[in-house]
Amino acid sequence: MTAGVPRLRPRLVASDLDGTLLGPDLVFDRSVRRGVAALKAAGVRVVLCTGPVSYTHLRAHETVL
Repeated sequence: MTAGVPRLRPRLVASDLDGTLLGPDLVFDRSVRRGVAALKAAGVRVVLCTGPVSYTHLRAHETVL
């Protein structure tokens, strides 16, 4: 941290799904689930964003959120 500059915490994190949170097998890696859990535990809202909507995307939030 730079002297005199307060450390800022995000209140919201928005992330794409395909190739970002979801792997090629359309599964959330354990590290992704841990990261999202840590954000939520810190009071950060997590928003999933994607372009193409499919059944897989609609069900994805149940796995990670």
